[in-house]
Amino acid sequence: METRTPASTAVAATLPMVVVPQTLPASATSLMLRNTNALLLLTLLFSAGVAAVSAASRRPAPGIVPILAGTFGLLFVVYRLKNSVWALPAVFGLTGFMGYMLGPLLSEVMTLLGGGQVIAFSNSRAEQTSRLRAAISANQLPPQRFSAIQFGVPER
Repeated sequence: METRTPASTAVAATLPMVVVPQTLPASATSLMLRNTNALLLLTLLFSAGVAAVSAASRRPAPGIVPILAGTFGLLFVVYRLKNSVWALPAVFGLTGFMGYMLGPLLSEVMTLLGGGQVIAFSNSRAEQTSRLRAAISANQLPPQRFSAIQFGVPER
């Protein structure tokens, strides 16, 4: 006698299994977000440090081929190592390479007349915009006021 499995069982056996994430307690979620933000801060500081060293040492700008090969190569490495302990050094390598690419541009802008003021103004403007967006998302500021401030429209 021959036993046959129903067609639905055979199809279900070939489909990938769906994993439903368990909900974490609030303290564990808070700790995870804090650790994630700490890692993001460290990669940002590393990238800024490499950009500062690259700008201060007046390194030449890399060509288009090294930029594309380095960026896409490091992105591929990060993707392939995403579930490995080696993903963290790969991410730091990618952010450091981005800082190296940014360094020559910063040093060139700093040599222009008023270049330092341009960089400082763009940083302060980005900070002001991000603070206003945070205030809107927290419902502390009406959107009409945000658009007026963002685009330099005087209020009435």
